[in-house]
Order: sequence, then structure tokens, then C-alpha cells
Amino acid sequence: MINRGRWSIYISCMCFAMIMCIIVLLLCLAFPTKLYSEEVKPPKHLWKGLIAEAIDERYKGHRPEIMLYIAFTVRNRLEKGMDHGLIGLKRKDLNKFVKDNVRWVKYRDNMDFEKIAKHIIHYVFYENAKDKSNGLLYFEDEVEYGTPYWVYRQEGGYGIVKIKQIGDVVFYTERR
Repeated sequence: MINRGRWSIYISCMCFAMIMCIIVLLLCLAFPTKLYSEEVKPPKHLWKGLIAEAIDERYKGHRPEIMLYIAFTVRNRLEKGMDHGLIGLKRKDLNKFVKDNVRWVKYRDNMDFEKIAKHIIHYVFYENAKDKSNGLLYFEDEVEYGTPYWVYRQEGGYGIVKIKQIGDVVFYTERR
């Protein structure tokens, strides 16, 4: 003989468990969580932009580090819904510029810039790299171009703060 009390408790527990599973499933569908790399995709040809930004002769010795922090800056900007901010990507002669300079750097410095840049993008965008940049959003070569006007313009309102300097390149973020 089957004890009807235990059987009804068993059915009630199973129904409750199924209802909870359905609720969890619906919540997951309503509020999907994405992997870090799925949220923010790198712009097309970002590796070329990193090279265009970091190729300057004055950055020799700092190039991979500069490219890494620029990649973090781009990711942070995209997460905030901003434009990528890379002037190097907007060059009309980007393909020729990168091809010529990658070959030149490989010959002279024995560095495979293309490989380094692509590795940095993979690390920052697809390997869920921890943001070593402290939320950087802007950068500028202050020796070549001077302090950007937007640093002064936004100091009163938003508050731009200088966070890091690598060679001549200065990185900024918004005051928190």
C-alpha cells in the first residue's frame, strides 16, 4: 500500500521544484547575463589602430605597454557607450601605413607588431582581462600635441584626472 500523505508531499515538492526552475529560466531569459567579451566587441581592425597609435619612434621601449593601455581605454570607452576614440583607425591610408611600419619595426627592432597587437586585443577583449588601467577613458601624446583642450574644459564640470603616463603618452579618466 502507498501512503497517500507521503505521495502528495512528493508531488507537491516536485511541482514546486519545476515551478522554481521555470521562474529561474524566465528570469534568465528576461535578464540575460553576458560574458565580458560578448558585451563589448573590439572595433574592426583595432590591431591596426593600436599599431598606428604606438608606432612613433619616441615610444620605442614602451610600445607594447602603450598598446595594452590603449586597448583597455578603448574597452572602457565602449562599455560606457562612447566612441572608440582612436584617431589612428580613421586614417585613410591605414592599411599601407600599418603594412609599411610593421615591416620596418620587424626589420629594425625584431618585433612582430601585428602579432603583439592581436595578442593584446585577444587578452583585453576575449580573455576577460582585469582592467589594469583603473578605468582609463582618454589618452594623448602631450609632448607632441600638448595638453588637450578637453582636460581644461571638463575640469570644472566632469573632472578629468591624469592617471598614468607612459613615455610621452598621458592617460586620463573621469573623476569619481
